[in-house]
Amino acid sequence: MLTLQQMSREEYTNYLSNAVIDYAADKITAGTWTKDEAIGLANDAFADLLPQGIDTPNEYLYTIHRSNIPIGHIWLHYKDQAAFIYDFLIIADYRNKGYGSEAMTCLEQRAKQIGAVKLSLHVFAHNKQAVHVYEKAGFQYTDHTMAKNI
Repeated sequence: MLTLQQMSREEYTNYLSNAVIDYAADKITAGTWTKDEAIGLANDAFADLLPQGIDTPNEYLYTIHRSNIPIGHIWLHYKDQAAFIYDFLIIADYRNKGYGSEAMTCLEQRAKQIGAVKLSLHVFAHNKQAVHVYEKAGFQYTDHTMAKNI
């Protein structure tokens, strides 16, 4: 059974350093940012979204635990009865075992508890594994953003 536990300050520090790198890499892969600018822009994005770090109002940062072992994390933003998943990761060794789906179920319950009636997210098109988890959890496409290098 999985549980969502609020990130500790130490977990948040570790999370942030890895999340900035991962986000920058995803933006490079998506062709949105160049390698030269990616880390700086990723740092700026996290600073804008989490100006008070783990204490930023309406931001819920959780560590996903399985039998007291951390296996991933989820960052949920809440505003006006809507929750948005900014980040969701299952550690590689724990993927393809149903934990992503189970974590999404736990998160949906948590979102309802804080007052959300809608849950949404963004997923990079190249992240096929995440797309599968979200579709399996009942998420539907609301729009597509496309780009072309010219």
